[in-house]
Amino acid sequence: MGRLDGKIAFISGASSGIGEATAILFAEEGAKVALLARRTERGEAVANAVKAIGGEAIFIQGDVSIVDDVNRAVEATLKEFGALDIGVNNAGIIGDAAPMMMMTDEQWRKVLNTNLDGVFFAMRAQAKAMGKSGGSIVNVASINSFIGTPMVSAYATSKHALLGLAKSAAGELAAQNIRVNSVCPGLVRTEMQDYIADISTNGHPEKFEHPYLARIPMGRMAEAIEIARSILFFASDDSSYCTGSTLTPDGGVTA
Repeated sequence: MGRLDGKIAFISGASSGIGEATAILFAEEGAKVALLARRTERGEAVANAVKAIGGEAIFIQGDVSIVDDVNRAVEATLKEFGALDIGVNNAGIIGDAAPMMMMTDEQWRKVLNTNLDGVFFAMRAQAKAMGKSGGSIVNVASINSFIGTPMVSAYATSKHALLGLAKSAAGELAAQNIRVNSVCPGLVRTEMQDYIADISTNGHPEKFEHPYLARIPMGRMAEAIEIARSILFFASDDSSYCTGSTLTPDGGVTA
């Protein structure tokens, strides 16, 4: 038996990277998955990958920074599967790299709208959908929830704020048997990291060494599936007595 047999999961940012790995892992563990992402072709490809391994999935195109898109996606999940047990709020952006003193209002708001407002919109809709039946909400934050990183102050601010949001919601929603926890990854080998490597080496990514690799005691980036396994822990009954908790798969950076 899978750890998520009979469960219905909603995953945002599901078209690549951590979201894609989580969708496939959840399906392997028995969950039916609803996938929200901006990129239609990629999102549908992930849904098809889930179906190819015998799982059930739907894809909803939308942007988490738009409250109507989030509400519509949760409603579509309920219409298709009849319930919601797990919410994984993974969608996020780094935004433009810029010194704080030179960052525009638009650059600041774009990151906060996606990384913080989008998670709030989703948590609110997910908690309403779960009702008194309970469930598990897992927010994907970052090691930037604990530290600052020059040139991406909006990103670090949004990820710090996610921990406060999750802990506050955990206290509020415990009476409904809804658990709220956070996963805070370090560097992860994703499409975004591949893009950085490519542009940093003029098309020779095999020569790229990330400037933060030297700070990782384990000496490597995580693979997306390793972060997905941490999300699975909080989504499953393995963490039945955890709420307001934080798991930090970062290779030892914050040790």
